[in-house]
Amino acid sequence: MKFKILICDKIADKGIHLMEEEGCEITKAWDMPKTELPKIASEYDAIIVRSATKVKKDLLDNAKKLRVIGRAGEGLDNIDMQKAREIGNVVVNTPHIGAQTQEAQLRASIQIAKKVTETLEELVS
Repeated sequence: MKFKILICDKIADKGIHLMEEEGCEITKAWDMPKTELPKIASEYDAIIVRSATKVKKDLLDNAKKLRVIGRAGEGLDNIDMQKAREIGNVVVNTPHIGAQTQEAQLRASIQIAKKVTETLEELVS
């Protein structure tokens, strides 16, 4: 089963390519109206945002498979941290680093989350 990532705001193509090399299935949703994101969130294991997308309760309530929220850049004020923790999501961000390093750090975080998810699935099956 592929690890599915919803990228809500534009990131570098190199970052997307790195995640695809890891076997992740990527959906580029930065041109989608933000109001539509909660409707499709249930399909994804991870969401990557920058500052334009707000990861709030309505989105998180619908994201039943979600394990990781990645914020490319500084700050987490656009993420409902309380709700994310409540439902067991890992939230990572990439403060004080350049764009290429941000994508590499997000890739590493997603690799870890993917491995944890796979391990948990093996334990319960």
